[in-house]
Amino acid sequence: DSADKYATQKADVHFFKGRVYSELGRFTEAEQAYKNALKATPGYKGVWNNLGNNAYRQQNFSLAIDFYKKELMLGKATIPLRAVGRAFVELGKTDSARTFFKKAIDLDINYAAAYFNLAQLEEDEGNFKQAIQYAGRAYGIESDNLEYRYLYSTLLVQMDKGNEAILNLRKIVEKWPWHHGAHYNLGRALI
Repeated sequence: DSADKYATQKADVHFFKGRVYSELGRFTEAEQAYKNALKATPGYKGVWNNLGNNAYRQQNFSLAIDFYKKELMLGKATIPLRAVGRAFVELGKTDSARTFFKKAIDLDINYAAAYFNLAQLEEDEGNFKQAIQYAGRAYGIESDNLEYRYLYSTLLVQMDKGNEAILNLRKIVEKWPWHHGAHYNLGRALI
């Protein structure tokens, strides 16, 4: 509110208010703030993406896709491409999801999050060979990311390569002692 009094670029203030309201789960107020940002500066980057995130968080996945696609009309970007893929996963449209994850990767070959989502999708569909390739790529790009390491390691266990997963799972258990899945999969790997 203080920034609003002094700001010359009102769209920035509205956008930031939208982000704050979104984090608070006050989606109606967030939507209004984002619309105010668009009124102040039509085509303001990030607004449609964040409106999509709000719709996604409220499980309105079709609306989320519409918003993400509006963001993509402003220019191709990895984040909304991946977001469209995630929303398609929730709608059970895995072929469409796969297409959008791959489009995000085509835009940035080192976009670990898109590889991670592809790995999850392939794992869910029982395509473990492809899943481990994508998970390995995500983990290779961001080796400090424990989620990527965990997915890669559990896929190794599922593919009867538990020996290769033990060290990773021990590190995950050390950093995340409350993570039941890591303990369980470490036990499976050790067996």
